[in-house]
Amino acid sequence: MGYYAIVEATGERIRLSPPPTLRRRWAVIFLGLAGLFFALQISVLRTRPPIGDALSSAREAGDLLNILLSYLAFSLLGVGFLVGAALAWGWWSELEWNAIGRTIFRRRYLFGRVWHTASLSFDQVDEIRLVRIRGQYSLTYYHLFIISQGRAWTTLPGYRDEKAVRALRRRLLRMMGYPEG
Repeated sequence: MGYYAIVEATGERIRLSPPPTLRRRWAVIFLGLAGLFFALQISVLRTRPPIGDALSSAREAGDLLNILLSYLAFSLLGVGFLVGAALAWGWWSELEWNAIGRTIFRRRYLFGRVWHTASLSFDQVDEIRLVRIRGQYSLTYYHLFIISQGRAWTTLPGYRDEKAVRALRRRLLRMMGYPEG
């Protein structure tokens, strides 16, 4: 399984979307990191003098900035990870092959609502290319690139099993009416 999984498959349409468990996992990881940074911020606030005393001892603008950043750094990182958790949970894309309209749709969702839609007709697809990518620690991943007018229109990334990604490629080509070569 890759980043996209088949959510709906009928004779007329195939819909691929990242599974909700994958999105939830990243959201939980980011929430945990945010909690860690907020705990560090509480620890800093307990061990340092009150911020008013520290600011009154500042002599230059550089000292003032250092004092503010030392008091707010972990809070800013925590807020950043909270934003990351929200985006991991609520922002994803979906691909749909529609055989009736002979069109591929790419929809991007933001918190359950369609944010952006793009479409590509089957006639404009040059090929669906299988690319083998060697990642970190010699892990091999396979990506499917949808090529249109010599450029990658979209990518289906992160597949580990070569047989599964070849079967998905054949299935998509068969639906589009292209030879499976």
